[in-house]
Amino acid sequence: MLAEPRLLVVDDEELYCEACRRIFSRQGFVVEKSQDARRGLELAESNDYSAILLDVRMPEMDGLEFLRNLRATKPDVPVILMTGFPTIPGAATAVRLKASDYVTKPFTPEEITQAVRNLLNLGKASPTAGGSADRWTPASSEVRFLGRSWAQPGVDTTYRVGAVLPRSRVGNSIAATLPRIGEVVYRGLPLMDLNIVGDPCRVAVSPLSGVVVAVNPAVAEHPELLWSRPCTEGWVAAIAPTRPEEHWNLCRPRNVILVSRDSTAAGVQARQLAELGCRVRVEADAAALVAAAMNDEQPVLIFDEASLGAYGPAWAERVKMTVPAAKTLVLGTDNSPWETAYRQQKIFFYAIRPFDDYEITEVLDAMFCPGGRSAAHEAARTPSEPMRGILVRNHQGRKIYLAAFDGVLRAHRGLGCAIRKRLLDRLLPIETYLGDKPFDPAETLKTAKTVDHLFALMVKDMGRIPGTLVREQENHAGWTEGRGSNVTVWHIQPEAQGPRLEGLPPATIEGLADLIVEEIANA
Repeated sequence: MLAEPRLLVVDDEELYCEACRRIFSRQGFVVEKSQDARRGLELAESNDYSAILLDVRMPEMDGLEFLRNLRATKPDVPVILMTGFPTIPGAATAVRLKASDYVTKPFTPEEITQAVRNLLNLGKASPTAGGSADRWTPASSEVRFLGRSWAQPGVDTTYRVGAVLPRSRVGNSIAATLPRIGEVVYRGLPLMDLNIVGDPCRVAVSPLSGVVVAVNPAVAEHPELLWSRPCTEGWVAAIAPTRPEEHWNLCRPRNVILVSRDSTAAGVQARQLAELGCRVRVEADAAALVAAAMNDEQPVLIFDEASLGAYGPAWAERVKMTVPAAKTLVLGTDNSPWETAYRQQKIFFYAIRPFDDYEITEVLDAMFCPGGRSAAHEAARTPSEPMRGILVRNHQGRKIYLAAFDGVLRAHRGLGCAIRKRLLDRLLPIETYLGDKPFDPAETLKTAKTVDHLFALMVKDMGRIPGTLVREQENHAGWTEGRGSNVTVWHIQPEAQGPRLEGLPPATIEGLADLIVEEIANA
C-alpha cells in the first residue's frame, strides 16, 4: 500500500472523471484522471496507483482491452470497473483479468467511496484504525452539531462523529450498538443506538454522510462517556465524508456566552462547556454582553450568579429587552438573594451547581434541542391509506417514480407524509398512487421502462440499527437480470417489533425523507 493513496480515473466522460477527483481528493487521495484510454494506459503502466477506476465502454479502447494490456505489466494493481449497465459484457473475461469490483453508473459519492475503501481495506486493520486517540489529530477545535450529534474534522481528512446526550437519557443504558467499519452512514440517519431500560431503541443520527473507517468500542462498554466526555473519549466513529463541505455547513456550532466577573471560575466553566462541544465566549461587561447577544441568531447565555451579584438580574433584563429570543441559564447558589429577580426576567433555567452532577447536560440539551414532533408524527394515529407509489417530475424535467411495497408508505402519516410534504415544499409536481401491493419484479421493471428513473423502497431485516438505509447489494430472483441502470433499490431496516416503519423515531423519519427527496430531486 502506498503511503499516500493514489487513484487513476480513466473515463471518456469528464463528468465522472471530475466527480471522482472531487470525491477522493477531499479524502486525502492523490487523484489523476484521463478521458483518453490510451493515455490512461500509459499512466497506469508508468506509475504506481493504489487503485484504478476504469470505465468499461470507451472509444478507441474499451475497458476490457485496457485491462488486458495492463495485466501484461501490472498484474496486481486493483481495478474497479465502472459501467452504465447492470451486467458487464465479457464478465468472465473481467474476472480472469482480475478486475476487483464494479460499480454501476450513475453512482453516489457514498457508493464509489465504499467500493474503493473496502477494496483497499482503509481503516480495517483494527476497530479503531485511523481513529485511535494516539493517531487522530483534530484539524481545528471547532465542533458542529446536527441536533444532539456532533462532528469534528481531522488533519487526515476524516471526521470524528458522536453525540452529546443528557445524563438522564443514558443513565439506564444496558447496551450500545455501533456502526460497522466499511458501512455507509447518511446524514440524519442512524449512527448508533442505545438499548435503554424501558426504551428499547434510542437512536443518535449521523451529522455527515460517508463511510465508517473506525469505531470506538469504549462507548459500547461505557455509554456514560456520551454525557461525561462525549467530544473526547466518547467519540463514536470516524468517517471518511463524501459531502464534507455541504454537510459541515449544514451543521451548527453551539455558541454560548458565559457571563462572569470571576476569570478563574469562568476558565473552569468554559473548559467544561468545551468538553460538551460548546464554543464559549466570556463577557464581563454589560455593553459587550448585549453586543455579543445581538450577533447571535438565537443566543444562549449562562450567568454566573456568584460573581455577578446584584448586576446579574439587571444585565439579564437588558439582554431580554434587546434580544427577546435569548435563552438564559443562571448558575445559582444556595439561598440566593437574587433568584427571584432572575426569575422575574423569565429566564430559561435556574440551576444550582449544575456542573457538579452533570445536570448541565440536561439543561444544554433543553436549550439547543427543544422538544417538538414533526407533522408526520403528529399525524401518526390518523387513519391513512397505504401508497404504492409517487410520480414526480423534477426540476430537470425528468420523470421519477418512487415505488413502495408492502405498505411501507402511508399518504398522511410517517415517512410517506414527510416525503410528500418535502416534494411539495420544493414545488415539484407529484401524482400519488394509493394502494398496497407486494413486490413484483416483472411489474416493477415494466414500470421502470416508462420513466427516467425508478426508486424501489422496501423494508428488510438486515440486522442493523432500525432506520438504516442500504442500497441493494443482493440479487433478487428475476429482478437483477434484465434490470436497467435507471433502477435504484433501497432497503430500510424496520423496528424489531413490526415489518413497517411506524416505530422509528421522528428524527430518523425526517432524515430518511430528506435523503430520499434529495435523490429524487437530483436524479
